[in-house]
Amino acid sequence: MGSYSGYRSQIGFGFETMPGIKVTALKDFRLDIKLPIGLKIERNMVERQVQRGSGSAMKKLLGLIKLSGGLNTELYTRQSGYFYRLLMGAIPTTIAPTDVSLLAATAIVPTMSITIQPTVASKLKLTVAAATAWGTITVTGTDGLGVTISETVAFTANAIKTTIKYFRTVNAGGIITAGFTGGTLAVVGNKNTYTHEFTLSENIPTITVEDSKGGFPFCYWGLGMTSAEIKIPAVEGVAELSVNMIGRNGEPKAFNGSETPAVLNELSDEPFMNWNMRFSIDGAVVGIHSATLTIDRQLKDDTAEIKDGCQEALPRQVRNDHRKISGSFNIQFANATYYNKFIAGTPARIEIYGTNQAAEGAFESVKFELPEIVFEGTDPEVGDAGEIWIDIPFSAFSSLGIDDELKITVVSTQANYS
Repeated sequence: MGSYSGYRSQIGFGFETMPGIKVTALKDFRLDIKLPIGLKIERNMVERQVQRGSGSAMKKLLGLIKLSGGLNTELYTRQSGYFYRLLMGAIPTTIAPTDVSLLAATAIVPTMSITIQPTVASKLKLTVAAATAWGTITVTGTDGLGVTISETVAFTANAIKTTIKYFRTVNAGGIITAGFTGGTLAVVGNKNTYTHEFTLSENIPTITVEDSKGGFPFCYWGLGMTSAEIKIPAVEGVAELSVNMIGRNGEPKAFNGSETPAVLNELSDEPFMNWNMRFSIDGAVVGIHSATLTIDRQLKDDTAEIKDGCQEALPRQVRNDHRKISGSFNIQFANATYYNKFIAGTPARIEIYGTNQAAEGAFESVKFELPEIVFEGTDPEVGDAGEIWIDIPFSAFSSLGIDDELKITVVSTQANYS
């Protein structure tokens, strides 16, 4: 039984084109879900009155089958995007990365500079043309964290080569060439990240999930997200995402003693999002101790009827009420600016923004925008002569129109969340 140990636990999922219909293939990557995994099957055994002479001795029969439970994960930019789609209800609007000219074709000399700096950390595409002898090009600059980096690219012919590292800036005279005779060099920057904008929708997307519990795989389908909570602790803490699910059905996959579940490809490790967390109210960055954002989609199971001793329908997800978006943040009580809004009920705008910029890597970020929130709660308690910290709850409302209570924008190397 050693091969079924918990270290083999993994989870992957695919979106369903028809709600409640099991997808034929799951996403080919593993999501970093924190154990324990809480999905479960609930079977309701229905009592049945046995009639003499009915020809059946059955007294109990299988009633409704319902899936429920929750998943917890550390908040990563790329992986969490799939949960954002479930939560927001629609495929995001995506803008693909584009190349930006940093240096037009210029005669190659030993020391060169670019004309325009990249706007964000970008891979550099180096194009050598019309040279008759080739060598190396060394680029020196800084990455997205401001750390000095350098990379040498070798050429054996006229070609286009791309750096592995991401440069936010290139030093003046930071391009050193060696071995070239004649020819020109052109440089373009490509941030290699996609911008995904998630907006609220009335749709209720569902997914099929493969949950390998210690190596024993189960397949659940018709799962929809009812609510999610994003917890952002103090600096250097680990932001987390917790989601609650309901669904229709589930089954163990075919499995015998000689087989093992497919090992899903693990996405590359990402720095935690909140290493560079920023929290702003009405455009002013405010230091916080912690923050929580909760989205409740107000979904419930529709009770199916049992007719003539038979299961007529499985539960389905229906909206019980308007969704509710709320949260709270813990802030140092230093001035009256936000306290006055709190007292008067004046709407405010909140943005929670974080990046998980990796050393020498692509710029990635996530931003939660709530255009109109109203502070709630009570006055802070003063317990001693030290600093006063107040926990301020809030509720989010529509501001510009329908479904604009929340917008999530993700910048990621992930090309799509379909």
